[in-house]
Amino acid sequence: MTPVADFDRDGKPDFAAVIAQESQEIHWFQNVGGGNFQDHVVWKSPNEHFNSSGLEIADLNGDGLPDMIYSNGDGFDRGFFGPAPWHGLQWLENRGGGNF
Repeated sequence: MTPVADFDRDGKPDFAAVIAQESQEIHWFQNVGGGNFQDHVVWKSPNEHFNSSGLEIADLNGDGLPDMIYSNGDGFDRGFFGPAPWHGLQWLENRGGGNF
């Protein structure tokens, strides 16, 4: 899950990634030029059982900034019958300037 988009509108392609080993996190890797990227944690789950399942990019509110849509939930977790209360979709709204 590494979608590419120009998140900061500087004309350089950035990318986002899900880090999903115990701590569920969404990272934005800002393209700072010269083949270098700066890592920013834009979201971290308060619950280790969030179980990341997807990350997509879309401009949900039509403001011209690419937002992140994060899906979470593992239907094969043991000990749960049906969806857990924290499974679902998260909208990480891009508010510009690296703020989500």
